[in-house]
Amino acid sequence: MDEFLVRALFGGFGVAIISGPLGSILIWRRMVFYGATLAHAALLGVALSILFRAPTIIGVIIICVIVALLMAAFGRQKNLSQGTLLGIFAHATLAGGIVVLSFASGVRIDLNALLFGDILAVSWNDLIWIYAGGALGLGVLALIWRHLLAVVIHEDMARVEGTPAALVQFLFTVLVALVI
Repeated sequence: MDEFLVRALFGGFGVAIISGPLGSILIWRRMVFYGATLAHAALLGVALSILFRAPTIIGVIIICVIVALLMAAFGRQKNLSQGTLLGIFAHATLAGGIVVLSFASGVRIDLNALLFGDILAVSWNDLIWIYAGGALGLGVLALIWRHLLAVVIHEDMARVEGTPAALVQFLFTVLVALVI
């Protein structure tokens, strides 16, 4: 088997291992477009990294965490539904990424490749990021699992039982942002 197929196979397994538990919680919380919103925010991170000639992974992590925290802050307000917030942030960050890319002179980028990726282009360095981040993510998820499940099932009851719901939600939000 060619080496790029082996890397693709290991990359797919690594992403599936961490995405399964996180995706389940997102579905239970009725936040199915949360991942898509952060993926669109990642385009803004890539664009800013290119514009400022910074490492792409750092730009993506910073922007995804900022957007996740903003969504969590706005999500506490009951004026807008979660779906509305996700739509606003997804389209705003996607548009922002495209606008920032238009200011980067001499840069030609395939937006489809940035938005959807190419599993056959996974490098050994990418595999290190996937598995190290996945191990860290699963470790954090294991630590907060009971509290997270309590918050997902009934947040008010979890608070009454002494669960630090705000902290658990903050950790989960940052965890999803880092995995995306």
